Amino acid sequence: MTRPIYEEEMDGLLLMEYEEFELKKPSFMVLGLPDTGLVGVISSNHLVESLNMREVAGIDILSMMPPVAVISKGYVRPPIRIYVSDNIMAVSAETPVPPQAVYPLAKLLVDYAMKKSID
Repeated sequence: MTRPIYEEEMDGLLLMEYEEFELKKPSFMVLGLPDTGLVGVISSNHLVESLNMREVAGIDILSMMPPVAVISKGYVRPPIRIYVSDNIMAVSAETPVPPQAVYPLAKLLVDYAMKKSID
């Protein structure tokens, strides 16, 4: 994991971008957050693995989340990760989003999708 090249804090959330990227058109964003059956998490993780997507950004829920660490391959990673490949951006997390963070997270993701010109 490299250091972020861009950071933005919005409503208690911290967006960290590790590399610049552009998506081919038409572009799509797939959101895989935990729910009762974990279908979103399983499907987004499958996309990440099968399309060999690369991690380009992460989101940390600063003060609204209990202290949880995601560790993979010896690196501490943010609880919400953003991956890209060709024309797909996948947002994935294994830890539930606290209710008070749902609206700020939705706003941040929509703003980020617009910034990245996702169709």
